[in-house]
Amino acid sequence: MSIFSERLKRLTSPRRREVSRTSYERSADAPGFSFAKKESDSELKGVVDELKDNAVKNGEVLKSLSDKVDGLGDFKSIVEDCKKETRDAIHTENVKVYRNVQAVVVDEAGKIKESVEESGRNTEAKVNAAITFSVLAFLIAVLHFAFDILCNLGIF
Repeated sequence: MSIFSERLKRLTSPRRREVSRTSYERSADAPGFSFAKKESDSELKGVVDELKDNAVKNGEVLKSLSDKVDGLGDFKSIVEDCKKETRDAIHTENVKVYRNVQAVVVDEAGKIKESVEESGRNTEAKVNAAITFSVLAFLIAVLHFAFDILCNLGIF
């Protein structure tokens, strides 16, 4: 194996960290609790007092967090009320808009109906005039055809 493949293997392999009591006690800079036996009762009392102080502090922190969580419950109900009021207001505005649009459509439908009827009357008048001229042209054509036949027969 080459040096590069060994280094790559070391870099990609998961690192295992073994922590035991002896390795923890050996490290001089390890913060926190030590497993080493305390030599005197005063040191033990000091540790117990420190633990009690920490417990009291933790209790105070837990109480303040509990108060904050209770405050969030009130906030949640306020948000729900705001949501309900917003939904009601939106519904009311939507109903107003719907009614306004409906009124506009009804008014415009009446105007459009009048406009269509008027254009229908104009178209009907033009169609009647065209029919009249067509009938007159047909009658003149029939008379001309009859006169032509009579002329060929020698009646005229």
